[in-house]
Amino acid sequence: MQGLLRAERPSPRKVEIAVKEREYLRRSWQLLSQLRQAFRTEPAVSFAALFGSAARGEMHAGSDVDVLVALRDRADRRALASRLSQ
Repeated sequence: MQGLLRAERPSPRKVEIAVKEREYLRRSWQLLSQLRQAFRTEPAVSFAALFGSAARGEMHAGSDVDVLVALRDRADRRALASRLSQ
């Protein structure tokens, strides 16, 4: 599946990442870190996934960021959208 990272865990404290995935992480680390921090502090979010050109490592200056977000309660949708757009 394109856009997913593949890694092996040879031991509990070590993760081996292929060269292709390592290059993707190097280019995308700042974006991934910002998204992780934004969603980690949101109690309404049960799952979030990056997809599209950002997930494939093909972003350019005009690219948007596609994120799939699953909420615990649909009623939280507008409040979350407002907070994330800031």
